Amino acid sequence: MKLACETDFVAKTEDFQALGKEIAMQIASMKPASVEELLKQDYLRNSSQTIEQLVKGVSGKTGENIRVLAISVL
Repeated sequence: MKLACETDFVAKTEDFQALGKEIAMQIASMKPASVEELLKQDYLRNSSQTIEQLVKGVSGKTGENIRVLAISVL
């Protein structure tokens, strides 16, 4: 998986790193075929929220754009 933000400062925050772990767990469990499919999936830990909403929430908290650029399922 490739998760991107705008600065190294945000990349080092707990929020960004936790988001990366949550998305990795989602990918391992749900095996989406594409980034688009991943973003539309319900978040495993909170089914009232999609992965896209989860990413937007962390993006709003950090004040930077955060994007999932690629996924890979082994």
